[in-house]
Amino acid sequence: MSLPVANCSDLVIIKRPRGVLPGYGGFYLNAVVDSRIAAGRVGVALAHFNTKSVAKLPVPVPPMAEQVRIVLEVERRLSVAATVEAEVALNLERARSARQALLRTMFSGQVSELHG
Repeated sequence: MSLPVANCSDLVIIKRPRGVLPGYGGFYLNAVVDSRIAAGRVGVALAHFNTKSVAKLPVPVPPMAEQVRIVLEVERRLSVAATVEAEVALNLERARSARQALLRTMFSGQVSELHG
């Protein structure tokens, strides 16, 4: 997995509880913490969170087989999302190129040649 460049000035290291897959814990905490930060965000200020409040978050721990299933499904869906995102980016670039080609054609005098 490729990660974008990040500023980790607010990096928090959380000790993984026994019986929790790293992927499951990471996906769960990222989803919960992101939604809590978004809910408390005001304006455009840089969001921060209190580590004590994060430490108090309940983490549901399903059986190991269920954690594996959840992690695999999240990874599958993220992969699909990444593929769609790449297709959208490619089509956006194609649309930009087509727009530029149209503008070049329209303002180069070739339009009258096309329409006789």
